[in-house]
Amino acid sequence: MSFVGKVWKVLVGIKDALVLMFMLLFFVALFGILSARPSPGQVRDGALLIELSGVVVEEKSAIDPIAALLSGSAPIEEYRARDLVSALDAAASDDRIKAVVFDLTTFLGGGQVHLTEIGEAMDRVRKAKKPVLTYALGYADDHLLLAAHASEVWLDPQGLAVISGPGGSNLYYAGLLEKLSVNARVYRAGEFKSAVEPYSRSSMS
Repeated sequence: MSFVGKVWKVLVGIKDALVLMFMLLFFVALFGILSARPSPGQVRDGALLIELSGVVVEEKSAIDPIAALLSGSAPIEEYRARDLVSALDAAASDDRIKAVVFDLTTFLGGGQVHLTEIGEAMDRVRKAKKPVLTYALGYADDHLLLAAHASEVWLDPQGLAVISGPGGSNLYYAGLLEKLSVNARVYRAGEFKSAVEPYSRSSMS
């Protein structure tokens, strides 16, 4: 082998060693970045912020990743009621937490049963001499169910509160039966005589 060939072979070996070393350092650095965990920092006194950006449920719904991908929209965030109750009970006994703040700006509701349980947990926080505050751009029925248990209720100056409360309505079929040429024979007796009005009237008496 000529001298030039030997030199070339040495240079190729050096090049291969440098490439191998570079790749090794790259993968070590990549592993370090992916496995590194951010420092949680020092926990200090402050307020517990609970931002409800979705609905309160008993159990979270299973998410189909394919359906979520095809829909093109993010699924609605769900919060388990018992998780919120546990967080509030922990806040009541944690001396580092001086207050609890609910951000209800994007809250979508949760039903009377779940919100009552959360409200009772909010009461326990207040009994521990810690204020509970709620904030929202607007308050509807479900927002107010939580706000009723708060020490202070904050509302945006341009916001509003809509109170509809529970309600219901009856359907009246007299007009439909007349159009269908159906003759309803109604017999009234007893204390609840108005119970048959949907078949004999078009409105409440």
